[in-house]
Amino acid sequence: MEHVSFSPGAILLTGVEMPRYGLTADTVWVFPAWDPLPTSIRRVVVPSCSLIDPAGPSRGSAGGGRRRSLPSVEIGRALVVLEGDSTVAGGWLGEGGYCVACAGRWGSVVASGSTGGGETSVTAVFEDVSGLPGGLPGCPPAVSGHRFSGMLAGSLGSDSILVGGVVAELDGEESAIPFRAAGAWEGTLHLEAEVDLGSLQPVIEARILALDPRAAVDVVPVGQATLSYDAAEGCAFHLVAEVDDAKLFSPMLASDTVRFDASADLSGRLAEGILSVDSGAVSLGGIALGVQFEATPAGRYTLRLANPSISAAALDSSIPPALLGRLRGTTVTGTLGIDARLVLDASCPESCDVDIGVDVSDLEVTSCPVQVSRFARGGSVVMHDSWGGSREIVLDPVANPGFVTMESFPGLLEALVLCAEDGSFRSHSGFSPDHIRSAMQANVRRGRFVRGASTITMQLARNLFLGRERTLARKFQEVFLTWRLESALSKDRILEIYLNIVEMGPGVYGFPEAASYYFGTGLDRLEPRQMAFLVTILPGPRLYHRFFEAGEVPAWWESGIDLLLRAASRRGAIPREAAEAACGRRTIFGAAPP
Repeated sequence: MEHVSFSPGAILLTGVEMPRYGLTADTVWVFPAWDPLPTSIRRVVVPSCSLIDPAGPSRGSAGGGRRRSLPSVEIGRALVVLEGDSTVAGGWLGEGGYCVACAGRWGSVVASGSTGGGETSVTAVFEDVSGLPGGLPGCPPAVSGHRFSGMLAGSLGSDSILVGGVVAELDGEESAIPFRAAGAWEGTLHLEAEVDLGSLQPVIEARILALDPRAAVDVVPVGQATLSYDAAEGCAFHLVAEVDDAKLFSPMLASDTVRFDASADLSGRLAEGILSVDSGAVSLGGIALGVQFEATPAGRYTLRLANPSISAAALDSSIPPALLGRLRGTTVTGTLGIDARLVLDASCPESCDVDIGVDVSDLEVTSCPVQVSRFARGGSVVMHDSWGGSREIVLDPVANPGFVTMESFPGLLEALVLCAEDGSFRSHSGFSPDHIRSAMQANVRRGRFVRGASTITMQLARNLFLGRERTLARKFQEVFLTWRLESALSKDRILEIYLNIVEMGPGVYGFPEAASYYFGTGLDRLEPRQMAFLVTILPGPRLYHRFFEAGEVPAWWESGIDLLLRAASRRGAIPREAAEAACGRRTIFGAAPP
């Protein structure tokens, strides 16, 4: 220290430094106990000081001998720096107890208690806490990245801790999460927290509204989540939850309010940043699926859902009617088996994968409002184009002379269409894992929806039975109707109807009409390049109609036509010499826009 001044009843120390403890203070007031001479220190007052990475005596190092009385220490303001993490603190510590307040980037705490018998009691209120200052025992990995407010009470021993309390606020949202921590300071701390899921209703509703601000939510969860942390074994959790008569309206989900019952019973752990559900099940009504899940810090997610035998009764009673649309009233018998695995990897989109196994061999539709079998040899459909027009098309060459049968279509057309739209059409059962995998990888790579996974059968199901709304309910109906089409119609009939009704322009449906509209000739007289052009506009006839309006096809689109012709050549649909002769040329329209 720099200087010592004596005054009646007090000693003033200036320029105090204690390197061993990292302490620096401009002034320290010491108040001795007079008996009648100053034989001990009664009180120490430190208006302000700093402690840089303070060191302290090792726990359990106190030996035997006569215990000395501790003076009362009062600190107005202390700047405490632990491994670069600064905290401002103040308070007092005496023989019988203490009171301290501290705050930093990690949050703030006000604590008080008593000391005696080798233990220290603690009562504390903490606010917006995200961890502990550097150098002190860290938070369990499961709670890192979150901010907590609440209170706790308990006791701290020389080598042990036993506290319990309530988290009243989590990440700015009100909560009521009781917790309990017990164990030793050195590596055996055990923490348990229980969450009454009813308190999370506002959080769930906020998350849904963040996805779709137009949504209306009435979901009241019931159940409990238990979090258990052990320094030696990591973090484990167990979730048991259910919702009864939940109501959810979202234009993204369905055009009507979806009402449902659901439940979950999941167990897992968090270790080294990897969150995993090792076992458990989720249920929608009576439809139960076993669950396994893993999420890594790198953004890789793996999900598996499986049940080898879902009863028809569960399917009939559990699927919300709002998801069924025109399929309301459908009944089935038998069982359905599902084993699906999904991998999403934001850091490596090429590793995204999907494997969906569905066993419908024992499932039979006993009644359905949508009749699919009528399209096996006839039927009709009202088609709508992107320009607002519509027309009924009869799917029978006897009643509709303009309907072209499959055997009358040029072989090159099928090859071009399958190359562009559905390469495995002849071998799949309506759904293509390759389509789904490629679409998923493209969407993850771009961070938004840029490619669908529809097969030709799925496109036909939309055209025959469904409207133009873009909802998850429509996708569910599309999957069911695709399965029904593949069961009732041959591949030739599916492709035949598709080639005759697919939208190709304003009021133009099917390739025979498109040949006349764009090139002023019959389909059988089209040049390979003209036929390839018609195939390339299938994904967006309204968007690409501008080429016809302009009277020419841009060079970059012509390059795509060349690629398609060469792909058809590799499939053996056109001789290599003929394909090369058609490539590198311009597409010449044979008709003028109306």
